[in-house]
Amino acid sequence: MIGVGVGAGVVLAALAIGGQIGAESTTPPEPLRLDEPGTPLGGSLPEEELEDDFVPDLPAVPTLPEGTHLARSHGTDAEDEERGDDLSSEMRLLSEARLAIVDDPAAALALLDQHRERLPQGALGEERDAYTILSLDALARTTDAERRYIDFRAHYPTSTFMPTIERALATR
Repeated sequence: MIGVGVGAGVVLAALAIGGQIGAESTTPPEPLRLDEPGTPLGGSLPEEELEDDFVPDLPAVPTLPEGTHLARSHGTDAEDEERGDDLSSEMRLLSEARLAIVDDPAAALALLDQHRERLPQGALGEERDAYTILSLDALARTTDAERRYIDFRAHYPTSTFMPTIERALATR
């Protein structure tokens, strides 16, 4: 009985305190003005009328001394286009080779040899060499694959292909 009386007293005290807390005034905050910090995103700013000859106050554009040339690091437009064509060709060959490794590793190896012949200094040489190792492994040419792996590891020690190649060679 005493426990029930104490429990009822605690509940009544909580209600009394809660009633006092809830009795505080809860007026909504003042709306923000659009020209003050904290303006809500998405609020539209009032449009100002600008004079017809208005020019914004922008910093001056630096000028280079007479005779200064900004050399392009890539060459002419024709050279850039040719380089882009080479990269596109590389990507296409390597994509076809990558897809062929599982179903037809001999065809993949032929595509990779074609890539090596046409683009010996290609931008995607690392990918070509990695796919070559995987193709050789898929053809069960383990000696060739391991020899290429040793060269690959020396040339690309931090390659993202390393775990994939190591897993493939470890399963044979």
